[in-house]
Amino acid sequence: MHFAALFTTAVAALAQFAAAAPTGTAAPVSYRNHKLVRFAVETAEQAELLSALARSEQVDVDAWTDIFPGAKADLRISPTAMSTLKTVFSRIKSEILSDDIQAGIDAERAESEAQAKAIQRASAGRSSFAPSLAAPLPAAQLFAAYQDHSTLVDFIGSLPGYSKISLGKTYEQRDITGFVIGNGARNNRQPNTGSRCIGTDPNRNFPTSGRQGASSNPCDDTYRGTGPASTKEAQAIINYIKATPNLWMFPWGYACNVDIPQPDLDDLTAASQKAVAALKAVNGVTFKSGPSCKTIYAAAGGSDDHTYSMGVKYSFSVELRDTGRNGFTLPASQIVPSGLETVAGVTALWKFIASKP
Repeated sequence: MHFAALFTTAVAALAQFAAAAPTGTAAPVSYRNHKLVRFAVETAEQAELLSALARSEQVDVDAWTDIFPGAKADLRISPTAMSTLKTVFSRIKSEILSDDIQAGIDAERAESEAQAKAIQRASAGRSSFAPSLAAPLPAAQLFAAYQDHSTLVDFIGSLPGYSKISLGKTYEQRDITGFVIGNGARNNRQPNTGSRCIGTDPNRNFPTSGRQGASSNPCDDTYRGTGPASTKEAQAIINYIKATPNLWMFPWGYACNVDIPQPDLDDLTAASQKAVAALKAVNGVTFKSGPSCKTIYAAAGGSDDHTYSMGVKYSFSVELRDTGRNGFTLPASQIVPSGLETVAGVTALWKFIASKP
């Protein structure tokens, strides 16, 4: 079957989904029996087809990684979508990474709840990580499971030399908490008018030139928002650019045909190479380094592009583990190894910067 016919099949399936779509208040989201499937995208037609499905608001499919020719694209596919679109999917080489995404989420949640109870018992009602108190759990035990935001904020704020600051409020009026080092996010919780999909990627929302690699579709993980700095997170960071950003990739992300000027290009190249070498020495994990656009893909509106354009020379962006079978549902067992290697990379980066005049 030619891909034009596959597109016709997909469009017909989407119409069925639209007709059957429920109305009213949605129940809590469950990904029971949803599959995580990795597609080997070989052609532009395949990339266009998968992208169209992932972006549709009428079919329960979304992309967990970027889709382009030559990519290994990971998509979450609901049982209904898998059944209805099996003919379409069967024409693209793929492997199932997870048969039941919810099972992994449930296991992660159970681990986190057990850890939270242990912390609550140890702190006996006090602030879990008050600076004057010993931490109720060793860091290695604390990071053996995913913790909620407040626990992590308390822990970081208790470390010597760290002071907590508030950069502002999110759309849902939660504190945007910062420390001396930066923090990152994927999509926020800001509703998008006229769409059922919630959230904007703050790291595609900074006012830097270019649109490639940032989506105009509210259902995409890389949705750039309604305009530059339309998110509270981007606005807050723009108004508080004092901390040194992170590492491994550096500007430019918005375009691949232009480099930052010398000597900055050589310095940032050397700094990122030092960082990834130190990181690899810990667990043998290999990271790429270089300008964002040339290292992975074009991504307009990134925070590192913006901070560099504002005069912060050593502006970096990092994407941590994992490129393997786990996608964004990284097992809690990898928290500590990932943290240790990241610290090694950051330390090497700091030493390099300190050695420069």
